[in-house]
Amino acid sequence: MQDKPIAITTESTARVGTKAPWASGSSMEDADRAVLRGLLEGESEPMVVLALNGNLVGWNRAVEVLLGRVPQAEGGTIFDLVTPASHASWHGWLLRLVNGENVPAVRTCIPGVNGEEVWVDASLFAVSLGEDRVLARVRFRDRTRETRAEAAQRASEERFRMLCAMAPVGVFQTDPEGRLTYTNQRWRQLAGLYSAAEPRGLWWQAVHPEDRPRVVDLWQSSLRHGNEFFAEFRFLVERGQARWGRTRIAQQAGSDGRVAYCIGTSEDVTDLKRVQSDLAAARDAAMESARLKTQFLSNISHEIRTPMNGVLGMLELLTATDLTESQQRYAGIARESADILLGVMEDILDFSRLEAGRLRLTPLPFSPGEVLAEVMRQAAMLADARGVSMQLEVDPRIPAQVIGDGTRLQQVLSKLVGNAVKFTPEGSVRLRCHQLSVDGQRCLLRFEVVDTGIGIPPAAVERIFHPFVQVDGEPTRRHGGTGLGLALVKQLVELMGGEVRVESVLGSGSTFWFHLTFPLVDRNVPSGDTGFRRRE
Repeated sequence: MQDKPIAITTESTARVGTKAPWASGSSMEDADRAVLRGLLEGESEPMVVLALNGNLVGWNRAVEVLLGRVPQAEGGTIFDLVTPASHASWHGWLLRLVNGENVPAVRTCIPGVNGEEVWVDASLFAVSLGEDRVLARVRFRDRTRETRAEAAQRASEERFRMLCAMAPVGVFQTDPEGRLTYTNQRWRQLAGLYSAAEPRGLWWQAVHPEDRPRVVDLWQSSLRHGNEFFAEFRFLVERGQARWGRTRIAQQAGSDGRVAYCIGTSEDVTDLKRVQSDLAAARDAAMESARLKTQFLSNISHEIRTPMNGVLGMLELLTATDLTESQQRYAGIARESADILLGVMEDILDFSRLEAGRLRLTPLPFSPGEVLAEVMRQAAMLADARGVSMQLEVDPRIPAQVIGDGTRLQQVLSKLVGNAVKFTPEGSVRLRCHQLSVDGQRCLLRFEVVDTGIGIPPAAVERIFHPFVQVDGEPTRRHGGTGLGLALVKQLVELMGGEVRVESVLGSGSTFWFHLTFPLVDRNVPSGDTGFRRRE
């Protein structure tokens, strides 16, 4: 009966075969077995002893723990312990031992528990037992965690490179001094670098020479202060052409806290810059057009206003002469028409000034009560002609004087009251003002114009403040006007720091209101004591 290749006891931490691998059919001497057993038992890491042909001679208990099983005792080889993919490598390593060369720390894979791959570093050294008795001692060191981490890092780097290669923006990496270590194809295209070789050198050398000093200053400042770099500049591409890039660079610190490398992205914004330039040119052209339009309207207004004032003056003189009843009526119609035309001219001129941003407020002390009374006086004649009742309600607590542009406030109220009278076939129009709050320096006043007229359709409420918009836009509409009145009201109220609102019920009437804050004049005296004053 042949000797078994291993002999163990329950106390032993090593298993050593009894066959002599260097002499077929002979047994290993006890002295040699003792040497090998001592070699294996004295090693805490997994270790096997092989014949130079790869046959197993012995192993320690740590190998069984590593494998999760006991290796094949009789006729087992190293090739039974490792994965098939590594067999060729093991043949080469054993051949190196035969040639007298040790093999330190080579990475190999062995199947572990449940078939999981266990990655180890194997170190192969020759063990001589005298004469021609040479064996291979193989020490395993578990490197599974490191191998998996390295594989994960390689996969992450590969994903990063794939993402960079497919990214629609340029991506580049530099060392702390700014020398390029990686660029994707998009960045090379943007920077005008078409060589197949990976570019080296300082990244900012691709910047247009006219922009380079500014970019270098920003880059060096970001390095000194640890800030993210951000700038828009031109890249110089072939044939002297340039493309605009928007570049960000972030710094990555190493374990010592110093900058290890920098990652940057560059986005091609050439088309955006072109659009911005076109928009700026269009804006400048529009502003110039608005300026010319305002100047034209101002000139036309002056040219028309001067003879129109002459017409109004002559009509005033004419009505003071002895005229027949028909002649008086004709002269009155002519004066009314001239007044309307002059008002239209003033509206157009004010609107053009507001659009051009050239209309300025003139803050001076004025009496809110006097402004309200004047508005009522101007509207009284039209209201009487239409049979509409006019009412004025003034909170007696409002200050006698405040600081603001009383002329523009009167203009706003006159247009709101005039509109209310025009769109009220019968009933009344009320102009109300009351104080919402007051402190030692300013007061907040609410102005309201309430009518019992035809009202506004809900669909039209949102657009009545737009220029040239009227509720009834038909050429045969009953009510005249240019559609500028409420647009002027809105812009003037906003210029004074308020916001005009409207509430309306179709067929029942409308309420227009707004709040304005006015600085107080020293020693203000309230205009009354209690309640509201009403004038009809």
